[in-house]
Amino acid sequence: MEEALSSALPPQSPVECVARVQLEHIYVRLLIEVRQYEQARDRARIARGFAEQFGSQMAKNYALAAEAMAEIAGGARDIGLTRLKQALEMARRGPEGNLRDMLMASVRGYQLAEKPDVSSLLMHELTQLTQRIRRHQIKLHQQRHVRAVEKQWRERQQAADSAQQQELADQMHSAAVVQSLADYLEKASVAAELFDDTTGYHVYRVGSMVREIAKAHGLDENTCLLLEIGARQHDIGKGLIPESILNKPGKFTSAERTIMETHAAEGARMIREASNGLAQMHVAEDIAHCHHEKWDGTGYPRQLVGAQIPLSARITAIADVFDALTHRRSYKEAWPLNHALEEIKRGRGTHFDPELTDIFLDLVPRLIRRHGDLESYLAEPAANCDFIQDRASLNSQLRGEDGIFEVRR
Repeated sequence: MEEALSSALPPQSPVECVARVQLEHIYVRLLIEVRQYEQARDRARIARGFAEQFGSQMAKNYALAAEAMAEIAGGARDIGLTRLKQALEMARRGPEGNLRDMLMASVRGYQLAEKPDVSSLLMHELTQLTQRIRRHQIKLHQQRHVRAVEKQWRERQQAADSAQQQELADQMHSAAVVQSLADYLEKASVAAELFDDTTGYHVYRVGSMVREIAKAHGLDENTCLLLEIGARQHDIGKGLIPESILNKPGKFTSAERTIMETHAAEGARMIREASNGLAQMHVAEDIAHCHHEKWDGTGYPRQLVGAQIPLSARITAIADVFDALTHRRSYKEAWPLNHALEEIKRGRGTHFDPELTDIFLDLVPRLIRRHGDLESYLAEPAANCDFIQDRASLNSQLRGEDGIFEVRR
């Protein structure tokens, strides 16, 4: 393949550039599999040169992913993972075919970096995307071929998924390490929520519900725990929002809403900088950044649409809105459970992922039947947290002795 690529004429147009860089991307991945890391880096640099020459965004995306994988395989894991994450974020804005390729590259890249928990989550998202693309392709065929083609594909996909998930499970590290490293961010998130939630329980209830939705969605236990820990940090950026806005009882002005909406991007930045490149915290970063995105593209901060929104953030969006509806805030009273569930149902396909919405609406009655008091069950992690119990000390640390902000009991 190298001989063929080396003898091929340089691309003469943006279209030819994309095709050539895609081939270079594939070749880099093949070289990595046979441990030809130096050659892989060389081909990645060639791909980047073509992409920069023509300025094609798609070509740049493939070239960036190729460089990232070559760096990870060659030992520069931190740089490689950062570039791989950038490539995936770029792909979320483009065609689904490009996103699929970037997810495939990311799954393999995180495996090479020995981060199988993140790889497992991306693998699940890749499977969903592949299923959606494949279903669309099947609809283009004549009706008489649909059942046979769909059955054959499903069997192959299930076999491949089973093998891949087993490999990832065998490599999975203990999520307790991630929980320990995330502890200080979790406390900062609780502190940031004190204006909306004076008990400090909100982030824990959201985390617990995210774990339950993820479990009902079929994710494995370690991935569910990773999502729970990440969800507890979803609103950490509120710590940078002025108190006058967070405590406002009425509607925001346009300027106030603009300031309030910065908490998503700022929260992601805080997690990224504090975690110092820890790959498992990429999930928490995605949740903080994207939990206010909406399925129909009307959310913020990036107006992502559908599957462009990370699965972790789509799950957290439902849990966060449900908890906000069912508890008192400065601008509203708590809603009855049935009213809150109706509101979530109304958001199906506009605010929320339709499939996840159906899972959630089926899950809540089951949790109530199983545990009785849903509120207490979801808040169990907070009830056992010393940081939550020491409210007076926390108030003193945040506001000093001037009493500007008093924690309500």
